Amino acid sequence: MMLAAVFALASNAHATFIGDQVVLSGATGFAGSQIITVVDGVDTTIVDGRISVDIGADTIDLFSNGGFVGTLFEPGDFLRFDDLDPFGTAGSIVGVIFNEVGVTGESLVTFGADWVNIDFNSSVWSPNFAHLTIQLQTAIVAMPEPAPLALLGLGLVGIWRARRPLRAAAR
Repeated sequence: MMLAAVFALASNAHATFIGDQVVLSGATGFAGSQIITVVDGVDTTIVDGRISVDIGADTIDLFSNGGFVGTLFEPGDFLRFDDLDPFGTAGSIVGVIFNEVGVTGESLVTFGADWVNIDFNSSVWSPNFAHLTIQLQTAIVAMPEPAPLALLGLGLVGIWRARRPLRAAAR
C-alpha cells in the first residue's frame, strides 16, 4: 500500500514540448528538413515565410501570414513533425484533435507515438487568413523519483533494525 502511494506522488509530471528538439520536414513548398528547438512563441516560418509554425506545450499551430496570391499548397504537399517527445517526461502521443479555420477542404492528420503528419492534398488555404490547430493528447509513463524510493528503503531498514532487538530479547 505504501509503494502505491509513492508511485501516485511521483506521477504528477506535466508534459510539455517546449524545450524539445523536433525534426520538421515536408514536400514541394517546404525547404527539406530542419531541426527546430521548441520555444514559447513562433518556432519557425515555412513556405517562404508565408506560414508560421508554433509548437506549444501540447499544440501545433500553423497560420498564414497573409499577403500572398494563389495557392499555398500543391497536391501531395505534406508537413511532418518527428521526434515529438514530451520534454522532461517519458510519454507518447496517443491522440490528436484538430481544427481548421479559413481552409476549404480538409487536411488529413495522422500520428504515431512521436510524430504527426499533415497531408494538405485536398485543402485550399485562404490567402489572407488560415489557421490549423492540432491539440496533442499524450500519455505519460509514471516514473518514480529516487527520493521517495530512498525514503521507503530507509523506512524498511528502520523497521527491520527496530525488530532485531525484540527478537534477541525473546530468545
